[in-house]
Amino acid sequence: MPAPGEILVQIVQINARRVFMWHVAIIVCLALGHLFATIVWRDFPPFTLDKVRAFFDFDEEAGPSAFFSSLALLACAGAAALVSGATTTDVRLRHFWSVVGLIAAYLALDEAVAIHEKFDAIGQWLTSGRGIFTISWWVVYPFALAPFVIFAAPGLLGLDADARNRLLIAGVVFLSGAIGCEILESVARDGFLTAYNLRHGDGVDWAAYAAALETHGDSYQRQQGALALLEETLEMTGVALALRALLVRASELGATVRLIVTPPVRPASRI
Repeated sequence: MPAPGEILVQIVQINARRVFMWHVAIIVCLALGHLFATIVWRDFPPFTLDKVRAFFDFDEEAGPSAFFSSLALLACAGAAALVSGATTTDVRLRHFWSVVGLIAAYLALDEAVAIHEKFDAIGQWLTSGRGIFTISWWVVYPFALAPFVIFAAPGLLGLDADARNRLLIAGVVFLSGAIGCEILESVARDGFLTAYNLRHGDGVDWAAYAAALETHGDSYQRQQGALALLEETLEMTGVALALRALLVRASELGATVRLIVTPPVRPASRI
């Protein structure tokens, strides 16, 4: 134990490669859980533990994949803040990393409470609500983030090629899942709604939709399960690549964090 007044320093080193490998290992475990829940389990009815099955399904909200993705995005936000604090020679780059941290923190919140889905009604109003627009939040959502992206663009262009390419690859992988797979899911849902005449006017008869899933939806649900697997895996991999890029940048800058725990203030010393 340190003597009174002595500072005990404990160094914890973080290796970007090891963090990335553990991150990928967790993604693989979550993907296997989804496969078991959506493919294997469905072949052995009845679903006596249906809530447990749904817990591992990527299509369900508030599951372990959403929780893990939210934590990983928060880690990205913290790493970006660390890089921003260590960037002392270029104000533009410091602002860039701060914006990256804000975007990551917002996406972490979105992952936890599904903010993006609230934009679907606006997207349906702006589009036909059919085909690739059957799920329409992705039409509107980019505009909400556009000001941050525009503000950060000069900083991104000012990065060295390696750092810029790491972030761009992570972004492309993430968006391929978040938007690309959502478009594929839209097309699949539109085909199912059209095949069983489940639209009434501009809306969907959700009661009939649920009934159609029970009687005719086995193939469609497997397709959606496969798309959900692809979507979430790409998103989580994109976040893993982004976190690795941020940690590599932090190591290049020699960024460190000091945590000092002070004793509680005595009432007499407040006077």
